[in-house]
Amino acid sequence: MNAQARNPDALRPSQRRVLDALEQAKAHVGAPEREVLQRIIEQRQRIASRDAALAEQRRLRGTQQRPAPRNVSQLVEQTVYSHPLVACGRAVALRHPIATGLALGAGLVLGGPRRLLRLATILLPLALRLARR
Repeated sequence: MNAQARNPDALRPSQRRVLDALEQAKAHVGAPEREVLQRIIEQRQRIASRDAALAEQRRLRGTQQRPAPRNVSQLVEQTVYSHPLVACGRAVALRHPIATGLALGAGLVLGGPRRLLRLATILLPLALRLARR
């Protein structure tokens, strides 16, 4: 065990519970169970040290922002909204929701859904490529 695990005051409550369970069960628990409990403690310590390292990196950068999300839908949303044309269209749609709804409805009725779908499948990859540059 490392120094943090040996010092019960430095542990989180969940880590302390696991350590207490390990101490209480030493007579009744076999070697495999002890190894599992030890791995749980070590994994929680690794997670805590990784979180501390990320917090230190954010502090050194001078921001309190979290790292970019890894969720694909959020990444696509951020990338698409970062494009000026999409941001302008979104701003207009938020300011004039009725006019935007009428325009989209007219496009759907007059142009047909295939044309709108084709337009979206062509423009979305282009917008994503332009946003990466």
